[in-house]
Amino acid sequence: MTDGGVPPGRCRLIMPRILQRTASIFLGVAALGAGYGLMMTLVSVRLARGALTNGAIGAVTSVFFLGGIAGVWYSRWVIERVGHIRSFAAFAALLACVTVTHTLTANPWAWALLRGLAGFFFYALLLVAESWLNEETPPAARGRILAGYMIVYFLSQVAGQLLLNVADTGSRALFTLSAMLIVISLVPVSLVRSAQPRAIEARRLRFAELVRISPLAVTGCFVGGFLMSAYYAMAPVFGQRIGLSDSQISLMMASALAGGLLGQWPLGSWSDRVGRHRALAVVALAIVAGGLAGNLPHLPFWGLLGLMAGLGTALFSVYPLSNAQANDFVEPRHTVALGRGLLMVFGVGSVVAPLVVGVSMDLLGPGGLFAAVAAAGAVLELATLPARTLPRRLRRMSVYVSQGSVAAPGLDPRSGR
Repeated sequence: MTDGGVPPGRCRLIMPRILQRTASIFLGVAALGAGYGLMMTLVSVRLARGALTNGAIGAVTSVFFLGGIAGVWYSRWVIERVGHIRSFAAFAALLACVTVTHTLTANPWAWALLRGLAGFFFYALLLVAESWLNEETPPAARGRILAGYMIVYFLSQVAGQLLLNVADTGSRALFTLSAMLIVISLVPVSLVRSAQPRAIEARRLRFAELVRISPLAVTGCFVGGFLMSAYYAMAPVFGQRIGLSDSQISLMMASALAGGLLGQWPLGSWSDRVGRHRALAVVALAIVAGGLAGNLPHLPFWGLLGLMAGLGTALFSVYPLSNAQANDFVEPRHTVALGRGLLMVFGVGSVVAPLVVGVSMDLLGPGGLFAAVAAAGAVLELATLPARTLPRRLRRMSVYVSQGSVAAPGLDPRSGR
């Protein structure tokens, strides 16, 4: 029997029907992820070309993640009132408008406001998509459906990075293309024939309760948010500062995402066997090593691509492994509240990262990015020291898939249950 109480043979029979019901969500997220990936890198590249310091760029980009926290928190009210389909349409239309508005002004204060609005609408869209997926998917098939969802999202992000090469980054064309992709995400979602999912429920866990459940998971979610935000916000700035071309920056960003995609399943499966804290300890050491290697002199471009791919494998696994670590200690009825609390910790790390990394790059030069990454990895490594291996009976197969959310930069995928 599977976790959902459905025989494996029966689950295989219902998978085609599940895929048919969720295909529109996958298509919408693919277009949305490509548009978002292109916009995030483009904004950082454009800011780096201006007269702003790295610290100022970090401050502007951190507002995106601050808006994301607000989006996850407040967009629930909209979804509960008008449903998932209408909410997705409204948030996507507003995000497309915000994206195009970047072309109307170069004022950094205006861009900070636009970044906050973009973060709000993007995270709200991920909340809609992921809670909708959970409603359409029975527990017996949820692991595979969410694994496919993450693969689609990562692949669309890679595509978004490569789209940076289709036009000059100084023109309006790429912002327009990003907005077009976001609008296209509306089409499959708006034409879906399935019924609206049920309204999502709202429950909370206090921070002290999160820490009591798993201090390691809280630290890991903060560090995971820090690392992913540092990558999205400041890695393009690093590339610009060391003289990489736009095409080279896009390849550098895509290599990290490709590494993150390829590492999800092997690291998660390994953590099921050896324990989350051991997996996190190894991942943390890899992050420290990668951060130190980033400051090696005369690193060739192909070496930088390999380094970013390795770092992507490690840093994109920190949040799902940490989330799974916490869920190993709670009953299923508490996973929704736990996931939301950990997501807020993740969001705080996302807001802090561009500010810290920006100052680090001002003080240490472009390599300050990797210095901050290594420091974050060291913090995570220290947090794993008191942890003990969980009893085998508490381990749940594939929990890393069901806990890993792209709204991290988004939302725990089971939050619709």
